[in-house]
Amino acid sequence: LVVRAFAGIAFVEGDQIGERPGLHLIRRGRGQIGGDVRPLGDAVAAGFNAIKIAPFDGVYFGDADQAAFKRNTKLGIERVYAIREAVGPDIKVMVDCHWRFDEAATLDVLRELKGARLYWLECPVSENPDHYAALGRLRQQCHTEDLRLAGAERQIAVSGFAPFIESSLLDVV
Repeated sequence: LVVRAFAGIAFVEGDQIGERPGLHLIRRGRGQIGGDVRPLGDAVAAGFNAIKIAPFDGVYFGDADQAAFKRNTKLGIERVYAIREAVGPDIKVMVDCHWRFDEAATLDVLRELKGARLYWLECPVSENPDHYAALGRLRQQCHTEDLRLAGAERQIAVSGFAPFIESSLLDVV
């Protein structure tokens, strides 16, 4: 409970930083398919050297409408490339997938995003024990592309993080 409280405080502080006058992080385009990425230049000018985005929040794993799944995945990929273009080649771009994919879809996304030169891919698949083997394989694939696999953001206490660290399932916890 204490860990979650501190995480909540950090989240609120991050939102307050993003709302400062003259410093528009990703907030302006949130929830829009064609959100304005120009304010990211403000973040770069303010000295930020990394941007974390969640471009796939319109994708729903297991969506019965496969056409919508593919369309929304494609839109997410387009968002990543638009952000890469907006921030330039020297800024680290970190993509949080919020568990929107299975292993096969994640591999497809990795192929599509190869030219975006991501710093990390976060939470592409479920992190329950049934998916540990997939996480291990995805981590290996990420390494072939000089990319880090991040996750475990919902874990608490040593027991929650231990499987990810002991089994080397993630690069960033």
